[in-house]
Amino acid sequence: MVRRSRSLLLVMLFGQLACADVDAPQPADPLPVDYSSRFVEVLSCRISVEHGLAHVLVRAAPEHADNYRSGGAAPFPEGALIVKEQYADGQCRSLNGYTVMRKELAGYDPAAHDWKWSRLDRRQRLLEEGKLTACSRCHLRTCPARDLTCAER
Repeated sequence: MVRRSRSLLLVMLFGQLACADVDAPQPADPLPVDYSSRFVEVLSCRISVEHGLAHVLVRAAPEHADNYRSGGAAPFPEGALIVKEQYADGQCRSLNGYTVMRKELAGYDPAAHDWKWSRLDRRQRLLEEGKLTACSRCHLRTCPARDLTCAER
């Protein structure tokens, strides 16, 4: 009887684990694997006081590049990605990590123009993501009229 109870418990436990994998959708990677070949440079290598004096280079999908370059005055559409590569050197050769902005569905975070932020290390491992208050607070203060992208005019 004890052996049968253990077997039943194992079946129930493993059955629930297997179902959990099916029922829990995997989150999308914040940084597409092919972004470096698909995205275009919209802001050249420069120092960023706001990002801990890292040197940054910004990329966007070609369909969003003109909006970024013109100052981001038009709201970016849902799904738009802005990728900020962060470097340790002034030539932008020694990659330290990434900050990614993704425009989510309307209502995701209206106060932050529905942007979701992700921070990744240089190997593209996720460090944090979501409604990152430090990011949204700074972007709201420095570039509210540019759909929070801080694109230069």
